[in-house]
Amino acid sequence: PGGPANWSFELPNYVKQTGSVGIAIGKATSSIELQCSDTVYNGAAQETCTATVTGAGGLAEPVAVEYAANTGAGPATATATYAGDDNHEGDLASTNFEIAKAPTTTKVTCTGPNTYTGAALTPCTAEVTAAYGLVATPTPSYANNTNAGTASASYTYAGDANHEPSSDSMTFTVDKASSSITLSCPVSVVFTGDAHEPCTAVVSAVGLVDFTIDVVHTDNTDAGNATATAAWAGDPNHVGSSANGGFEIRKAPSEVVVSCPTTPIPFTGSPIEPCSASVTGAGGLDQPVSPVTYSDNTLAGTATASATYAGDANHLAGGGSASFTIEAWKLNGFYKPVDMGTAVLNIVKGGSTVPLKFMVLAGTTEVTELAKLGADFVVKGASCDPADPTSDDLLTTTGNTTLRYDATTHQWIQNWQTPKTAGKCYTVVLTTADGSTLKAQFKTK
Repeated sequence: PGGPANWSFELPNYVKQTGSVGIAIGKATSSIELQCSDTVYNGAAQETCTATVTGAGGLAEPVAVEYAANTGAGPATATATYAGDDNHEGDLASTNFEIAKAPTTTKVTCTGPNTYTGAALTPCTAEVTAAYGLVATPTPSYANNTNAGTASASYTYAGDANHEPSSDSMTFTVDKASSSITLSCPVSVVFTGDAHEPCTAVVSAVGLVDFTIDVVHTDNTDAGNATATAAWAGDPNHVGSSANGGFEIRKAPSEVVVSCPTTPIPFTGSPIEPCSASVTGAGGLDQPVSPVTYSDNTLAGTATASATYAGDANHLAGGGSASFTIEAWKLNGFYKPVDMGTAVLNIVKGGSTVPLKFMVLAGTTEVTELAKLGADFVVKGASCDPADPTSDDLLTTTGNTTLRYDATTHQWIQNWQTPKTAGKCYTVVLTTADGSTLKAQFKTK
């Protein structure tokens, strides 16, 4: 930066003198203000700093900050560098900030009731947490946790490089032993006309080997709810117990699952039938189901597939359905010389030929077959006043030349000969086989 400065002097006895000399303007200094705040460890990189560079001439802009050692607890470093510009020298600033250890909370939790078993009971869990989330799930230590009475569990977390220590403890009760009956019945059985006795009962108690007892079944022939009862009188060392239960006698259900693709299937113009169906049920029923019937599976949109299982001697009838998506084609165009947009009027000479160029994609594959394209061009007369939305069908045309595909440019081309009357407005609408459309507006001159 700089420029020339002119000078002159004139004395009585000397000829007047003039000249110029160059003046160099040096770059101004810049200054970075780097501010950081201390924080607490949370397992993520800490970026608590901001930096701004200022200088003569109104320089004031943010500067990127780079960090080092900014994840674990302890001192972290932040550095900001300004490279300078045409009028300012660069600058560098660096500072430290502190990442404190995360405070922790240890929580011991015990569940109950707990019954004497002759072995040490461990019904407790421990969790060490910090404000940012779970730190550890250690196993607590126990005391007096075998015999009946009051037991305790505790855990002390020693902390680490990033966490403060913490501890907790809890007591729980070990109850005296009692006897129990485990009555096992199926949720349901298939009706056979015979009496069903599917339930079993097992008596369990500390110091005894498990043993079975008889179960009394009632209302256990016809379809409906059956009842099961088991009772044990006990002995000198154990309290007696009883148990009641039941089960349902019914036909076995069946489940029909229809499986369809989860990703959209491009429109093809033909019915799309990509799904399969199977039925499963009790007793090993597992077989395909056919036919699979479809609805709305020709045009773009959501299609449905359904299947029905008629049932058999051991299974109820069932049905299922699923849906899949038929993806509409993507129409790109009309390309130049046509300008697109609902508010754009293409000015064309009446009686001239306008090439309507476009591309059609089925998914990522170009549609290049005329029969598959199913293109329909409609030209509608329209009001030339954008505020007047009225229009009426004027004519349907494919132009004076056949719609053709240009493999070199990957474009469809339809040449449209515009009406010869000047000052009229028209809308050209292309509709493809999947229902997708392109529209362009024209005015003749």
